[in-house]
Amino acid sequence: IHLHSHLNDEMFLNGSYSQVNAFTVIGILILIISWFNFMNLSSSGFLKQTVSTGIRRTLGAKKAHIYGEYFYETLIIYFSAGLISLAFVSLLLRNGIDIVTFNILPSRFIFLAGVSFALVLAGTLIASAFPFFMITRANPSFLLKDKTGLKRGGVSGRTAVVIFQFGV
Repeated sequence: IHLHSHLNDEMFLNGSYSQVNAFTVIGILILIISWFNFMNLSSSGFLKQTVSTGIRRTLGAKKAHIYGEYFYETLIIYFSAGLISLAFVSLLLRNGIDIVTFNILPSRFIFLAGVSFALVLAGTLIASAFPFFMITRANPSFLLKDKTGLKRGGVSGRTAVVIFQFGV
């Protein structure tokens, strides 16, 4: 009713469906930019661990174990951020109803929490896969010497990510 009703003598002005769509697209673009920013920062952090990754690979660590390490580290960061954001939303909805002038039903909040959890998992899979593939494509002996071509190739990849961020 708020977006599509066009009756005479309504109490309030109707909202704009195109504005809702525009803000949704802007929110999705901000989420994508934050994912790329996190992947950029985490890949530079994981590249600092090339020697330890090379040692683990030389000693026989499977790629699944190395990916698991990246995945769980990223999951802890994403899950913590997700819990903090849900706590802020819950606090705002409880104490800031006058500010936002709308109310979200508890069942809808549970749905939003589920969507947030799915985004946390998707973001974790994507963000942990990026540095993993960068590290595992290198030869373990080069990782031990810390003379990988990853730094040169990673910089150009990171530059492309930064250009994409600024473009958006």
